[in-house]
Amino acid sequence: MLLIARSCIIKWLLGMVCDEAENATVAYEMLEQAAEENHPYDLALIDMQMPETDGMTLGEQIKANSNLAGVPLVMFTSTERRDKVRHALDIGFAAYLVKPIKASRLFDTSDRQSFSRYIFIFFQRFPQK
Repeated sequence: MLLIARSCIIKWLLGMVCDEAENATVAYEMLEQAAEENHPYDLALIDMQMPETDGMTLGEQIKANSNLAGVPLVMFTSTERRDKVRHALDIGFAAYLVKPIKASRLFDTSDRQSFSRYIFIFFQRFPQK
C-alpha cells in the first residue's frame, strides 16, 4: 500500500516533498513544526486505523489547532459506513477514500486541491512477520 501510493504521488505530484510519520503524535508534531517554520504542509493523507490514535482523532486535533486547521485532510480507510464518512466530513476532512485506493481516485482528489511544495502522508504500518 505505501509503495503504491508513494509511486502515484511521485508520478502525479512530481516535485513535492513527501514526509511520513510513524504515529499520530509524531505526525502532529511534524505538522506543528512545519507551521511554525512557515512552511506548512499543503495536504495530509491520514490512515483511519493507525497505532495509538485513529485518523478521526488526529483530524479533530488538527482542525482544533488554529495554526493547522487550514491543512486539507484526506482520510484513507477500509470502511464505507455512512456514519464514518459523515463524521469525517463533519470534522473537516476534504475527502474520504476507501482502500484499496485506486490511483485515479487519489489523483482526482489531489487534483482538486491547490498545492505548492509540501505534502504530508500518513499510512498505517503493519508489523513485520
